Amino acid sequence: MSADFDDALGLVRTQELLAAGRYMGIDQMWGTQVDFGFSKTKEEAFENWGHDRVLYDAVRAVRLYRPLVVTAVFLGGITDGHGQHQVSGEMAQEVFDAAGDPKVFPDQIAAGLMPWSPLKVYGRVPFFSVTSKGMYDYATGKYAPARFYNYVTKEWTTESPKANVTVPEGDYSPVLGMTYLQFARMGLGLQKSQNGGMGIPAAGRFDVGYHRYGARLQDGAQPGEEEKGFFDGVDTSLVGMSSLAPGETSF
Repeated sequence: MSADFDDALGLVRTQELLAAGRYMGIDQMWGTQVDFGFSKTKEEAFENWGHDRVLYDAVRAVRLYRPLVVTAVFLGGITDGHGQHQVSGEMAQEVFDAAGDPKVFPDQIAAGLMPWSPLKVYGRVPFFSVTSKGMYDYATGKYAPARFYNYVTKEWTTESPKANVTVPEGDYSPVLGMTYLQFARMGLGLQKSQNGGMGIPAAGRFDVGYHRYGARLQDGAQPGEEEKGFFDGVDTSLVGMSSLAPGETSF
């Protein structure tokens, strides 16, 4: 929703994203891929970007930030809405193993980054509903059979991913003075060229489910089917976190 195009629009969008990041208090990392515009399919996005080039940036981010848990809005399939979303979902799962493998992008290791293996990885349950007709494919404008792929276990399933963690985004935060969903929508509203600003929803229950695609917990512990939060079973103490990087001395 802007009169700007090409590089001018890119400058506007960049500043909007930075403004949203400042509002929400987050760190943003930018990929090295050039935004080529709207993409309907994952194949089209990879054709322009290259699979390994996208994975390279994701692996670098994980090795640099060393997250205990990786979460994603998307899951790498056509229910994500369009191709660039699908790429995002696939990368979030593939980086779960790739970042911890020293044979993957060894130039990063030579430059001083160390392998890092997150303990769990989640993706939001399908963004668009699965109906009796299957999943709606935005590339073809038709419905496709309901099939979902786990990029960690390399397995297909016809069952829609179930929520292992439910995030109560509608809960009120006394620190923020609003619900978490309201806070998020205000941040999204700073991206005015994308959507013209966002309406702020009324306070109320708004639960969002996340499916666990992989886990490697300490001491062989296994997470339950239903978890209270993303860090269930994870030792988040300083001692617990330091045990994940044996021999590390830089911090």
